Amino acid sequence: MKTLNDNIKKGEYQKVYLIYGEEEYLKKQYKDRMKQAIIGDDTINYSYFEGDNTKPEDVITICETIPFFSERRLVIVSDSGYFEERLIDKMARTILRTADIYIIFIEKDVDKRNKVYKAVSSNGYVCEMQYQTPATLKRVDSRNDRLPMIIK
Repeated sequence: MKTLNDNIKKGEYQKVYLIYGEEEYLKKQYKDRMKQAIIGDDTINYSYFEGDNTKPEDVITICETIPFFSERRLVIVSDSGYFEERLIDKMARTILRTADIYIIFIEKDVDKRNKVYKAVSSNGYVCEMQYQTPATLKRVDSRNDRLPMIIK
């Protein structure tokens, strides 16, 4: 998470991110923060795909489209299942050759043997969002970081 915060603060981004894990709140928070930091309110150069019915061909087509009147295009793919399947070679090749495109994958489960996972980890940043312990939440909140205190 520290790397994600540093990327946002510095305005320097990896071409591809994988944010995964059980902590839905943190995944949503970082997805929204990254979207705002990378693309802002630009809706022309932003695409969002959600669900396991998302076809890899559709995502690849968007990734191969150059940005329109902008330096960047952002594609967010959420809960696609691409990181559980083994036969997504074309998606892995697309990740390796993105130019002005930023891709953020938000997933619950991943298979680290998957070619898409390996392409992301070698060309971008992978962050696992685990449930936060009460001790971690107290420590983060006391430092006035962006995470709220969620202790009952």
